[in-house]
Amino acid sequence: MASSPAQPPWPPVPSTPPWPPGCWPAIAREETGHRLALQALGLEPLVELGMRLGEGSGAATCVPLLQLAIKLHAEMATFAQAGVTEKD
Repeated sequence: MASSPAQPPWPPVPSTPPWPPGCWPAIAREETGHRLALQALGLEPLVELGMRLGEGSGAATCVPLLQLAIKLHAEMATFAQAGVTEKD
């Protein structure tokens, strides 16, 4: 999500999201306007790192994190596969 720290969301926020499903902000930038835009859209970022950068740096920061999460989800054994038994 790109936002301008000095400009509020316009036009006013519709009742249904104008973005595709599965899209979300990577980071919450330190600028007040960015946080207000996220709040107005009802969105929460993946991470809060205190960054003041733009130009996609938040997305670039989060891509490896998302890749790792997908890999862990896809390759983690189930309890049955790992031989985990019920506690006595």
